[in-house]
Amino acid sequence: VFFLATCAITVQFLVTIARRTEPQLYVAMWYLIGAFVWTVMNLFFGSFILPYYINGINSAAFHGLFLHYIVGLWITPAGYVLIYYFLPASVKNPIYSHKLSLVGFWSLAVFYPFVGIHHYLYSPIADYAETLAIITSMLLIIPVWTVLQNFFGTMIGRWQGFGRNLPAKFLIVGSIMYLLGCFQGSVEALRSIQQPTHFTDFVISHSHLTVFGTFVIWAIAGTVYVIPKLAGRDLWSFKMGNWSFWLILIGISVMGINLTAAGLQQGYMWMAGVEWLDSVITIKPYWLVRTLAGVSMDIGMSLLVYNLMRTLLAGPLAATTARPLPMTGRLAAGAAR
Repeated sequence: VFFLATCAITVQFLVTIARRTEPQLYVAMWYLIGAFVWTVMNLFFGSFILPYYINGINSAAFHGLFLHYIVGLWITPAGYVLIYYFLPASVKNPIYSHKLSLVGFWSLAVFYPFVGIHHYLYSPIADYAETLAIITSMLLIIPVWTVLQNFFGTMIGRWQGFGRNLPAKFLIVGSIMYLLGCFQGSVEALRSIQQPTHFTDFVISHSHLTVFGTFVIWAIAGTVYVIPKLAGRDLWSFKMGNWSFWLILIGISVMGINLTAAGLQQGYMWMAGVEWLDSVITIKPYWLVRTLAGVSMDIGMSLLVYNLMRTLLAGPLAATTARPLPMTGRLAAGAAR
């Protein structure tokens, strides 16, 4: 059912885009097409081929690809759609480089399909497949740097109003988290780094920085931009919105640093021969910090939802009727003539 629904939505988007009146296809549309076409292909593969025709170690390898396609060929291009639309709109500046954005699109399309196996290093999977996954994981720095150059280039000449622009603040912070998370993901694909980090909280840190720190925050930015437009008024409370921004930023930053440190300690303890249960006891303080960081994020999100609800539920703006100013002196005399 989900596969058929995705196919129907994809056809709807493709037909709509095909009927456009603007000749040039903006980069957000490139990513929108890629996200849905790649997802339909991935769902077909995961639903009708992978469970029935691939077995053994090959099944594990292709499951790694299938799961990574969800992140890299659905969530990632869908997130790019958000920031490529809302960042230029929120700062009122055209995108820095359309050509650079296409370099990012095609490098993502070429390199990402091979990276999923980098979670299976030191496994019975063929060594050449593992090495190819490592190489393409490192090459992902190309789409990452191109999109970040585009985003920060778009901000040129607009930094003076950055402090009062909540959507732009969320978008740029998400971009920084994207850089950190992708760097973390690429280096953990190296054999020397994966040995002490695999199966640890280091991987969880990477997941949080990219999924929440990047794509959820970009979605928040889009929501903060759209809701006031729909309501026909400014955000109910900029101060509360700013509190939400800082609580979310502090929470995800502390969580990312904390889980990275916890993962490294876990990995080196296991490599030293420490029993798993002893390592769990040692890591418990890190998990307390993670909980507190999550509380900060939850409070920030709750304040944001309340703020957006008040924005929508507030009464319509009072209609103002322009009244002519009284004419005096020469203006009145001129009007009389």
